[in-house]
Amino acid sequence: MTPNENIIKTGVRVWLFNPNNQVLMGLRLSKQGYGMWSVPGGKPDAGESLVDAAIRETWEETGIHITPRMLESLGKTEDIANGLHYINAHYRVKDVKMMPSVIEKDKCAGWYWFDMGNLPQNLFWPVQNLLNQKVL
Repeated sequence: MTPNENIIKTGVRVWLFNPNNQVLMGLRLSKQGYGMWSVPGGKPDAGESLVDAAIRETWEETGIHITPRMLESLGKTEDIANGLHYINAHYRVKDVKMMPSVIEKDKCAGWYWFDMGNLPQNLFWPVQNLLNQKVL
């Protein structure tokens, strides 16, 4: 581990559900979690609140606009993998009617709606860790 990797970082994950109670997941193309399925999310910018980061990341990745009132906290996960250590805050947004767009084509191969009982197998570790908590 390099000195920069020996830091606990913060992230956000946003669980967007459509009116059919399907969750939005994208196939990651980023270095961390390449080829894994994840909900939208990322890291807060310096001085940015977790809620503001969740709103910004959702918009930047999917083109879906959400507001603070729409966010429901699902809790946090401690995610350690590949020499990295993150604490991720997870939020749920219900009844999303907008269709997502792939905004960051270098980071996501596509967005798809999945039934909670039929999720893809290869889940990004923060997503799997929240599911293991059985809060959804």
